[in-house]
Amino acid sequence: MGSGPTCHLASKNKPGAAVLMSAYTSIKDAAREKFGFLSAIVQEQFDNLSIIDKVKSPMFFIHGKQDSLISYTHSERLRAKCKCNSEIIMPEMMTHNEFDFFKDLIRPILKFFSKIDLSTTQNERIISMVIKDMYYSDQDFVRIIRWERMKNTKKRKPKPADGKNI
Repeated sequence: MGSGPTCHLASKNKPGAAVLMSAYTSIKDAAREKFGFLSAIVQEQFDNLSIIDKVKSPMFFIHGKQDSLISYTHSERLRAKCKCNSEIIMPEMMTHNEFDFFKDLIRPILKFFSKIDLSTTQNERIISMVIKDMYYSDQDFVRIIRWERMKNTKKRKPKPADGKNI
């Protein structure tokens, strides 16, 4: 799903997290940068910059520094206006369509999910599948995620058997 629909849905609902890859501030802004005055004929569909401050869920931005279609400054501006927990990474060699799937996307996304404690059990399963099928030699990354999970688990207060907080 693109950054426009993702921002729209995240501003109306509260997903566990939202990931925006090569996001634009608005379609008109992106068109203005590419086509100048011709952008006047472009109808605004998604103005992410005007709604990003309504998002309450953690946001993770990924935008390549070499993106020639949508400048990485769009993601920087979105993150600056974000009021929720957010992070941004901007891989130096990533373009709009060319990137290292594991290094530029999967690893940073799963690390962010682990940091915000989003479904870490599911993340470990995904990590082990990805590493087993594609990057078998990267066992250190699995150990890091498991260590972060243990660290996060120790910070939580235990709940008594009746389910009420202590």
